[in-house]
Order: sequence, then C-alpha cells, then structure tokens
Amino acid sequence: MNRSTIRRAAVTALVFTCAGLGVPAPPASAFAIYVVTNVNDAGAGSLRDAIDMANGSPGLDSIVFALPGAGPRVIVPQSDLPTITDPLIIAGYTEPGASPATATTPATLTVVINGTFMTTGLTIAADNSAVSGIVINSVAGAGGDCGGAGICVRGDHNLIRGNYIGTGNAGAVALQNNDSGVIVLGADNQIGGELPADRNLISGNRLFGVELQGTGTKVLGNRIGSDATGANALGNGSGGILVNGANNTIGSDQAGGGNVISGNPGIGVDIDNGADFTIVRGNLIGVNATATAALANDSGIEVSSNSNEIGGFLTGTANVVSGNTGVGVEVDGIAGSNQIVGNLIGVAPGPMGPVDIGNGDDGVWLRSSTVNFLGTDDAGGGNTISGNDGDGVRVDGNDQDIKGNRIGTAVGIAGTLVPMPNTGNGITVSADRTIIGGDNPESANVIGTNGANGIELDAATDETVIRANAIGTDPAGTITLSNALNGILITDADTNHIGSVDPLVPPNRIAFNGLAGIALSAGALDNDILGNLNYGNVGLGINLDLALAPPAVVPNDFQDPDAGANNLQNYPIITAAAPVAAGTAINWRLNSTPMTMFRVEFFAAAACGAGGISPAETFLGAVTVVTNANGNVVAATVPPVATPAGTVVMATATEMPAAATYASTSEIGACVAVV
Repeated sequence: MNRSTIRRAAVTALVFTCAGLGVPAPPASAFAIYVVTNVNDAGAGSLRDAIDMANGSPGLDSIVFALPGAGPRVIVPQSDLPTITDPLIIAGYTEPGASPATATTPATLTVVINGTFMTTGLTIAADNSAVSGIVINSVAGAGGDCGGAGICVRGDHNLIRGNYIGTGNAGAVALQNNDSGVIVLGADNQIGGELPADRNLISGNRLFGVELQGTGTKVLGNRIGSDATGANALGNGSGGILVNGANNTIGSDQAGGGNVISGNPGIGVDIDNGADFTIVRGNLIGVNATATAALANDSGIEVSSNSNEIGGFLTGTANVVSGNTGVGVEVDGIAGSNQIVGNLIGVAPGPMGPVDIGNGDDGVWLRSSTVNFLGTDDAGGGNTISGNDGDGVRVDGNDQDIKGNRIGTAVGIAGTLVPMPNTGNGITVSADRTIIGGDNPESANVIGTNGANGIELDAATDETVIRANAIGTDPAGTITLSNALNGILITDADTNHIGSVDPLVPPNRIAFNGLAGIALSAGALDNDILGNLNYGNVGLGINLDLALAPPAVVPNDFQDPDAGANNLQNYPIITAAAPVAAGTAINWRLNSTPMTMFRVEFFAAAACGAGGISPAETFLGAVTVVTNANGNVVAATVPPVATPAGTVVMATATEMPAAATYASTSEIGACVAVV
C-alpha cells in the first residue's frame, strides 16, 4: 500500500467515523497517520508503537494497516497494549482484503488481536475515538474493572463499530475473552450503528457481550450472542447485555438500529439495579436475525430498576422477545414505573402473518410490588403476548397495571385477530390491586384462545380490578376466541372487582369460553361482578358451585344462610317481563339477608342458552334496594332499554355493605321471556 493510498484510506475512515460520533471531521492535514506494517509485539511498524506515537501527538490521529501476507494477520501482544489516551481512530478496514458487512453478507476482517498474554484487549481512556474492523479474542486476563474484556471504554463519545469481539475472524467460532466483550465505563459512547457496516459481532465471551456501567451509551445494530450470519448461536456465557448505568439505549426505531441479542445461555438484556431510564426498542431477543426461528437466550429481558421503557408506541419500536428458553420479560425486586409497550412477546412478524415462536415459560412475569405498566390505552402501546409455553402474563407483585394487550391472540395480515394460545392462563394473578383493563375502550385487553383460563385470580389476590376487557372474544363480540376453560376463575380470592357500575366504563365482554364465563371456588368471598356482558360460554355465566355436575344454578335458600363462593348469594327471581314505551317492565322478587342493601342488575338476550343457561348479552339497567326484616324485596322495575317480545331477561344481585360499596354477587338468575 503506497503512501497516497494510505492517506486516502485514513481520511475516509476519519470522515465516516466523525460522522458516526456526531462531530465535524478536522482537515486531513490536521491529524497524523500511523501505519502498522508488521505483526511484531513492539518496534517500528507495530501496533504498540503506533498507539504510543498517537498518544504523544496531540489531537485526533489515525492508525491504518498495511500488513504483508494473505489471510488473517494475527497480532499477539506479549503484554497489554498502551491505553489510548488521546483521540484516535483505529481503522482495521484499511487492511487489504477487509470489507465491512452489507445488508446480506457478513464483514470480512483481516486484522486480529489475540489477547492470550493481555489483561485487556484495548483500553480507550480518551474521548472522541473509534475502533473499527478489528477482531479481538482470547484475552486471558482478569481483575479490576476491565480485566478480561475485549474492549474497555473509559472515555466519552467513542465509537466501536464493525468489529468481531470474542470470535474468530470469520465470526463462526467462539474464541472467548475472559470477561465481557465490551465494557463501557464512560458516557455517551456508541457501540455499533444503524448501517450494516456499523454492526459489531460480540459473541463467545465468558461473561456478557456488552456491559454498560456508564451513562448515555447507545448499543445499535449489533449481533450479540449469534454468529456473524445471525443464524446460529455462539453465546456469551452470562448473557447478552448487562446494564448497570442510567440513561442508556439498546436498539432504535430506525431500520438497522435494532440488535440481535440471541443465543446467550443467560439473560438477553439484564437491566440491573441503578440502570434507571434505560430504553430498549426495536431488538430481536431470542430469535435469529430474520426472526424466523428461535435462537434462545435463557430468558429475554429482566428489569430490576425504575422508569425503563421496553418497546414503544411508534413503528419500529417493538422488540420481538420470543423463542427464549424461560420467561420473555421479567420485572422483579422493587422495580417500578417501567413501561412495557408495543412488543411482540412469544410471536414474530412473518410475511403471511404472525408466527408462533413462543418463550418456554411465561410471556411476562411481573414480580415487583411497585406499580409497572404492561401495555397502555394509547394507540400502538399494547403488547402481543401469545404463543408462550406458560401463562401469557403472571403477576406476583402488587399494584401492576395491564391494559391494551392481546394475550393469546395476534393481529393477522388482514387486520383480524387470529388464535395464538399461551399454554397456560392468559393472565394469572397472585398479588393485590392489579388493574386489568381500564375505563375506556382502548384499555381493553383481548384475552382469548389460551390453553387454560382467560384470567385466574388465585388465593393470594385481593382488590384486583378487571374492566373493559374482551375475554374469549374480540371487543365487538364478533369473533370466537375461546379460552379452553373459564373466562375468569377466582380461586379462594376475596374482594375483587369484575366490571363497573359506571355507565361510561365499557363492560367486560366474557363470551364463548370452554367452561363458565366467571367461576368462583368455594373460598372466594365478597367478589363483585357488575355490568358485564357474559354469554355464549359452555357453562354458566357465573358459577358459584364448581362441584355441581353438570353445572347448574345453585338453588336459593330462605334468608341466604349458606356458605360457599360469594356466600352463595341468592339471585333475583323474575316473575314477569313486558315491553313498554319507557323500556322493559320487569316484575321481580329477592329473598336474601334481612335488612341489607343490594344492587340488582338486569340483562337481556335473544334466547335462553342450552340447558337453561341465562346469557347476559345486553345490560338493561340496575336498581338499589334494601331487604325487609324477612329478607324480602318485591318490586317492579322499568329499565330504560326496550326489549321486544320473544327475547328473555334475567338478573343478578350484589350485596352492598354501604353506599357505593359492593361485595358478593349472585349467579345469573333464570331467564324469563318478555311477553
């Protein structure tokens, strides 16, 4: 390589690198160019000598390569190379035969640093430096904050692009560095970029691919855990990316900015304590580079800090977190105010519609007892959590907020919902004060086709609110998306709230499920079930006695002294119904606990269901009453909704311990024809 060619290559590297760093390139005459001409450990023409000379030359300089011979040129330093202390570009692509990656082909790298005798591969203590086109592997050292790392970035505003770190020069085999591939201690650095040429391959390292200890770093467009093709696993031993510093960004909503973080034996992305305000978007986590098959991490994303954003609302922000051996996304410890929005968890996009590449356990596991947000009622904010081998969502921490998601279904290429079941429940809750759904149509979760129940509230669950959801169907009630068992199962859980009395809040639509719409075990007490549309299920709309086979409405008893689910609350008996100008005139009576306030709700349907099941297809209205000393109420009510002759009406009763306070709801009483 002659001097003119060397200078042109160095200037090209300088201009491109400065653009990547967001800083203007200095004039070509303002920086020195040092040429590595041999693979010797030291002396003239060595890499060691070039770094020493650049450190002694104030301002930005460049190192280029003109190594003789064919094939990869391997430099084996006998001790650590000098720390880079002055701005420097190391341009490995200047070596003959080297070429950066394209959209379809991996990079060809011909300069290799073998770190067998090194503590750290390269250490960058300067600012505004860059390393590209280098293979760094086999670093054997240990100790300190960077011992065993392929690259240690101590400075700020540095760029690491187009390198192979922890692999051979073809990117096909692991040649591990003894710690993590890249450790970033400084601020506002960039690992990779949005162009194919920027892509680092960071795989095969003993611990993590990337560790972010500092703040403000962007990790973009890399392959972390795979081989150079993105099709096969090489893995980093502890996981893909460990984040310990705040305000870092992993991935991008721009084309090419997402990382492939797959094939790691540990966690794909571990957002650890102190790593607040991390953004993770546009990545493939647990699948190959084409998102067509699993390339599993042990788990996808684990969050142990606050105010992080996983995914986003805009096109390109969705992470595909699928194909992992364990959980897709886990939030644990006391992590709070995290937003998990707009992601595909257990599925991947395909040319013919969504593809099931489920995680091997739950899609999302919310373990933290500080409020976090899974989905949102904003457009584009709902997650698709489907195809997973456990539950879609498992909640073991209090105060979680779940809205706007598709759980057990996915949006097909025609825009319609298609089945993609989770093997277990759609949502399992084992904690208090979870909110599932919300107060407007956009907050509805669509929970259908799951292999067990749509939602299960178990014995550790109190004060959960379930509103405005579609369970077993779509929000319009036009598609059958049956959950295999019950729409909602309440197992020994107390004081939960299914539905709302607010006319502005959409009802839960619970339809077409394989057993009951809502089923309660014997120990489930004081659960109110209000304003829901509950029809088309194979079993009862509300089942308070699971022991009855086949399922049947529990007979009323005088003054309701019996015990069981919701105290086996008596239901109203409708004696007559007729259409009138003001709506529907309904004569009814209730016998229950004496001197007690009740809310009585009325529903209508086109016809009674099979076996006498009363399907609550339309909400007509409600009235508040108080039983007398004998526990009786006899009344005539005219809900202001017209029901034509030939339809049927039915009712429920809900105990009210005080005004605007609701407790046990009855089963749906027998349907009576409107005549």
